[in-house]
Amino acid sequence: MKIIFGEIHSQPLQENDLPSLFETANSKQKELSHLNTEEILLTLDGFSHFWKSHPELKIKVLKGLENEMPFSYEMMSATLDIIPELFKRENLELRLKGEFHHFKVLDQWIKSPSGVGKIKAFALGQILHVTAGNVFISCIDSLLMGFLTKNISYLKLSSKNQFFPYFFAETFFEYDQNKVLADKFCIFSWKGGDQKFEVPFKHQVQGIIAWGGEEMLKSLREHLPLDVKVFDYGPKISFQVVTKLGINKIGLTKTASLIAKDLIMWDQQACSSPQNLFYEEGIDLKALFEELKKFLDDPLFPRGRQSADESVELLKEKEKARYDHLMKLGLRLEGETYLLHDEPEEYLRTSPLNRTLIFKKFNSLSHLVSQVKPFRFYLQSCGYQTGAFEKETLLTQLALAGVKRFSPLGSMSEGHPGLPHDGRYGLVELVQFVTDEVVLDEDSLIVHLKSHVPFYKDLIGEKIADLPLTSSITLRDYPLTSSSQLKSTIHQAGRYFASGGSTGKPKHVFYSNEDWLETMKAFSFVFKAQGLKKGELVANLFASGSLYSCFLAVDRYSEELELAQLPIGGLTKVDEIIKILLDFKPTAIFGLPSLIVMYAEYCEKNKIDLKIEKILFAGEHFYENQKKYVHKVFKTETFMSAGYATVD
Repeated sequence: MKIIFGEIHSQPLQENDLPSLFETANSKQKELSHLNTEEILLTLDGFSHFWKSHPELKIKVLKGLENEMPFSYEMMSATLDIIPELFKRENLELRLKGEFHHFKVLDQWIKSPSGVGKIKAFALGQILHVTAGNVFISCIDSLLMGFLTKNISYLKLSSKNQFFPYFFAETFFEYDQNKVLADKFCIFSWKGGDQKFEVPFKHQVQGIIAWGGEEMLKSLREHLPLDVKVFDYGPKISFQVVTKLGINKIGLTKTASLIAKDLIMWDQQACSSPQNLFYEEGIDLKALFEELKKFLDDPLFPRGRQSADESVELLKEKEKARYDHLMKLGLRLEGETYLLHDEPEEYLRTSPLNRTLIFKKFNSLSHLVSQVKPFRFYLQSCGYQTGAFEKETLLTQLALAGVKRFSPLGSMSEGHPGLPHDGRYGLVELVQFVTDEVVLDEDSLIVHLKSHVPFYKDLIGEKIADLPLTSSITLRDYPLTSSSQLKSTIHQAGRYFASGGSTGKPKHVFYSNEDWLETMKAFSFVFKAQGLKKGELVANLFASGSLYSCFLAVDRYSEELELAQLPIGGLTKVDEIIKILLDFKPTAIFGLPSLIVMYAEYCEKNKIDLKIEKILFAGEHFYENQKKYVHKVFKTETFMSAGYATVD
C-alpha cells in the first residue's frame, strides 16, 4: 500500500513511481509555500474536533492495532487520546510560539528582535521522515512538524508500524476534503537500506528526519549530498533520580506512585522511559520496594505482550538479579509483569525494558554524575524527586553531563508543546531564516499605505516624502469615529486614543499593538537617561480611562525598564493616594503638575510629612513657583519631563 499526495494505492511504492512523484512534489511544494499559517492551524484544529466527534474512529484503530502493537488495549486507548490534543490549535500555537516567538515570521517579513532589518522563515522544501515503530503516534507528530513549517513530507514507515499511519491518512482525507493539507504528503515503506529508493530520495529532499537506531542513522548518512540536512533522533536512554530530601518532601508512598507511573507508560518503549533509577545512599530501599509493589501489582495499565527476543532478555535480567541478590546482597523484587533490580555495579546501563527498572546507588552528586557522564551522547530525560535547595545544583550538573530534559517524577512521558526535544527546537531546524537588512523600510510602508489605507490609494509616490503628512486637519476631516479613510483594511489589534483637546476638538488615533510597543520602547530610553534604575519603585499618578494614553504609557515604560510600579491613577481619591505613597514610599512619581500641586496642598493642610525624591510630569507646563512649592512640601530634588508628545 502507498499514499501519494491524497491518493490511496493498493500497490507498494515502485522504483518507476519516483519520477512522476517528484514532479508532483515540486508543484505541491509551491502550493504549500503560499498557504497562510492561519489556514494551516484552522485545518489542523478542525481535525482535532473531527476526531473527537467520531468516537468510532478510536474503536476501529484499537481493533486494527491488536495484532500489530504489543501494548495492552488500555495503553493504546490512552495513547489515542493524545491525537486530538496534538492537533488542537491551542497546543499548536504554543508549539509555534515556543520556537518562533512570533509565528507571523512563517508568512511575512517581520522586524527582527534586534530592531534592525527584517526576517522571514522559509521551508526547507521537502522532508523525508524515517519513522520509528516503538510508539505508534510518533510518526504523526513528525508529519505535524512538516505541516507547521510548510514542508512537503514523505513518511517512510517502520515495518512495525503500518496500520495506524494509513488509517490516519484515510481519516484525514475524509475530513480535509478541500485538500488544504491532505494532498501535501506521502506515506510508503521499503526495506531499510534499499538503495534504489534511498538514493533518489536523498537527492530529492532538503532534509531527513530520522527516528531510530545507530545502524540506520549511519546508513542514511552514506552518500548524502552536502545540501541535505539530517535531523537525527537516535537511540536514547533516560533515568530517574531520587534523593533523601526528595522523599522527605512528599513521602515514600507518593514517591513510589510516581516512579511506577513513569515505569509503566508504554512499557518503557519510549525514549523518555526510565531504564535506571539512581537513589541516594541512606534511602530505605526495602521500604521503597514494598511501596512500589502496591502500584506495580495493580498498575494503571496492564503490561503488553513480549516478543520471543524480549522474553529471552527479560529471563537473563531476572537470573542476573537473582545472582546479585544471593551473592552480592542486592535487593530484588519480581512480580508477574515487572522486575526491580538493585545492582551493586556502578554506571548507567540499558534495561531489557517491559517494566524492568535497574536501581543504582550514589553517595554524592559527583558520584551520580560520574555514573551517567560516560553515556552523554545517549542521555535524554531525567525524572527527579529532590529537595528544594539541592534541585538547581543537581539539574545543572546533570545537564553539563549531557541530560537534555528534566521532568518531575511521574511526568516523564508527558511532554509539553513549545519546549525543545532532545536538546533542540525541531521546527526551527526545518526552516531557513532569511534577512532583509534594511534599516528603515520605506518600501513596505508605501506598499501598505497604498494597498490598505483608502486615503492613500490614489496618491502617487515611491517614497515617504512624496506623500502628504497626516496633519491635525486630516484627522479632523476624516475622524475615525465616522470615516474609514484613515483606517487600514487589514484587521489589527491595538488601542484607540484621544488627543487632549489643546489643539482644538479632541481627535482620535488608532495604535496597533506593534505601533504601541515601538513607541513605548523609544520613550523608555528617555527615563533610562533620566536615571531611573531597574527595580526602582515609582508611582503612576496619571489619569486612566476616557481614551487617555499617559497612564498606559507609564505602565508600559515601567515594564520595559523593569521598574517596580504602583499603578494608582490620578482619579483616585486624594487621601487614598497619599496613604499609598506613605505606605510604600516610592522614590519617584509620574503625574500632571496641577494634580501634584493639589497633593502637596493636601499634605501641607493635614501636616503630613511625605518625601518624594523625583517627579516626572507631562500634559502641562510645571511653573517655577509650582516647583518651589512642591519642593518645600515634598522635599523634591529633581523635576523631569515624563515625555513631550501628542497622540495625534
